[in-house]
Amino acid sequence: MQPTPSIDTFNHIFGSMAKLDCYLDVVSLNRKMCFVGIGPDLYTLNILINCCFHLSDVDCGFGVFGQILKRGFVPDSVTVRTLIHGMCRAGDVLNAVKVFDKMSEEGFEGSVYACGILVNGLCKIRETGLAIELHRKMLKRNGKGNVLTYNAIISSLCKDGLITEAVEMFSGMKEVNVPPDVVTYSSLINGNRPRLIEVFELKDFVNSNACSWRLDLLES
Repeated sequence: MQPTPSIDTFNHIFGSMAKLDCYLDVVSLNRKMCFVGIGPDLYTLNILINCCFHLSDVDCGFGVFGQILKRGFVPDSVTVRTLIHGMCRAGDVLNAVKVFDKMSEEGFEGSVYACGILVNGLCKIRETGLAIELHRKMLKRNGKGNVLTYNAIISSLCKDGLITEAVEMFSGMKEVNVPPDVVTYSSLINGNRPRLIEVFELKDFVNSNACSWRLDLLES
């Protein structure tokens, strides 16, 4: 009689299947696994949450999250990130923020990446003010930021015509040692060139950051 495969074996299979977008097959195989008495661990359930959201089944995703709590597992950063990402993908960004805040109050650590997902989602629905507020909370909590989060906010501010605020956000990147990239400069330059030059001498700053190749955009 062959030994029953371990949960680690199933996790490896589930992870590979999810990467191939075989989300429904993962859910189906998990049911069979549980039927033969092999219980999931946190890694398994995180994969299942991801599959549920990719299948656009938000209720199923939260049902799996309920299993995590019911089984006594402690949600980790992957759990939080997967929930937040799934809700944002489903267009439920504002409720994703509420879930994130609630989980933070309960002591579940939200990663910089999870905050970045929320900030990007908020900017896409033009809730820039909420995005900035969340960004500030993130910096206050762990002092970390990333260029993707800053780029999303700067781009959104420029689209709203708030060039002064965009430049202030840009200047704040240096304070937390987040170097701007091409996307950062492009958003600023394309936002409102005359106003940008008025509020901030970008030419000198661009030169000092080895980005002189962008000066033709300012002068065109």
